[in-house]
Amino acid sequence: MNKILFDQRWIGEHGIGRFAKEIYRSSTQKTSLELKGNPAGMFDILTLTAYLFFHKGYFYSPGYNSPFFFLKRTIFTIHDLNHIDFMENSSLLKRVYYNLILKRACRKSKKIFTVSEFSKQRIVDWAKIDKDKIFVLGNGVSESFNYNVPKYKCDFKYILVVGNRKAHKNEPRALEAFLSANIDKKVKIVFTGNISDPLKAIIKSYNAADRVIFSG
Repeated sequence: MNKILFDQRWIGEHGIGRFAKEIYRSSTQKTSLELKGNPAGMFDILTLTAYLFFHKGYFYSPGYNSPFFFLKRTIFTIHDLNHIDFMENSSLLKRVYYNLILKRACRKSKKIFTVSEFSKQRIVDWAKIDKDKIFVLGNGVSESFNYNVPKYKCDFKYILVVGNRKAHKNEPRALEAFLSANIDKKVKIVFTGNISDPLKAIIKSYNAADRVIFSG
């Protein structure tokens, strides 16, 4: 069996980092790259290409980085296209990278992983590639989430929103949907993290400060 060169540099506590950690933990046929630095860095494509010139095996990235050459033995992950679809979460450099480097990689790579059927179809339409080239690898639940912990106690029913305040998370729409829905007024909505100005404005417009909690 060909060895898998796993780009462990993505491992961390952010979204892709958690995904990378769980994939790495559950994989058996893997070898970590002997590389340091940010895999999403501007010049990583050159560093990664040079590394693969001297190392045989399939390259797998849990993120959206890819080499310029050796794409026939490259498998990488595109979680979504938010840097293309949401200008407020993008930059000129990111859009250039996606349209010049990543789109080419999509067409020439061995395989692409993504995390939902929606993202799969979006990538197919954007890169103009065959849908059979993309494998949906849904986000799972790590062993950290289990029932063998003290129960969270509170004296009210609530809906939990786990995320951050980035625009592409669409949290204002979630909050508006909750506040305008026919839900018992005793039910609250709890957001992880801290409040933002857009959410604060919605809460004020609905006069709903007593129904929205930010857990920090």
